[in-house]
Amino acid sequence: MEGIKAGYNAEDKQKFCADFADIMFTKGFTEDAYLDVVRELKHKYGDWKSETYLGLDERAHEWRVQMEKGKLKLILVLNEESKVTGLWFRWPTFWESLSGN
Repeated sequence: MEGIKAGYNAEDKQKFCADFADIMFTKGFTEDAYLDVVRELKHKYGDWKSETYLGLDERAHEWRVQMEKGKLKLILVLNEESKVTGLWFRWPTFWESLSGN
């Protein structure tokens, strides 16, 4: 998680992708493609300020991420070796925003 956050804030593709499993680089996804997504998110939301762990939902770890210009939910799936096999940034739903999760 720290590598993802550090890579996001520094726009550093090696740091951002350091803990990714090989499956994260299939179907045209490359370090450069992930960096493009990071740049889009940074343009809209700014730097990643802090995060709060919300818990484990099935196999997905969920965090509330406080950005400079709003909040996002980060969903992270890890394999048995603690390598990232899934990563999504999502906007909080209306109900989540009311509950603070």
